Amino acid sequence: MPTDVAGDACVVINLVATGRSVEILAANDYRLLVPPAVADELGYLDIVGSEPLERELIDLAPLVNASSALVVDLVSEELEQFVIFARDVDDGEAAALAVAHRRGLRIATDDRKAQRVASQAEPSIGIIRTSELLRTWSKSVEPAEVSEVLRAIRDRAHYIPRTSDPNYTWWIVLLGDPSS
Repeated sequence: MPTDVAGDACVVINLVATGRSVEILAANDYRLLVPPAVADELGYLDIVGSEPLERELIDLAPLVNASSALVVDLVSEELEQFVIFARDVDDGEAAALAVAHRRGLRIATDDRKAQRVASQAEPSIGIIRTSELLRTWSKSVEPAEVSEVLRAIRDRAHYIPRTSDPNYTWWIVLLGDPSS
């Protein structure tokens, strides 16, 4: 049984942008718990190479159907914690933090504010970044596949980790694009 992790929109968007989200989560032995507030924030991904630029709606169904994600409603204790977290972060982050906090889980987020709030919570909430998920997955595939996935995240979700991310150098080297 995979380990449950509360999923924030930023990481879910990045994973879906790869086209290999089920495989990446399986390699990490994680299942994402996604509150409805996070699902509501997912939005669109760019379709690379489309002229004019086209976008596609992010669909959680493939992840849910593969049992790699589960949309979970907040229970009463989580709702109380949500209100506290919502003072500092947006609703999606607050909901994911509340699920992680009350269920004793880690949160998958790249959002700096959410990471700060997670580290200051009592007890603190462990953080998983997109880069960590991809680095673990990368051990089971060829470097060219990793580069392709990193480009997909950059081009479709417009994400590259911050220089402070522990996996930033690894990411940039495998991205293979010095202009990043």
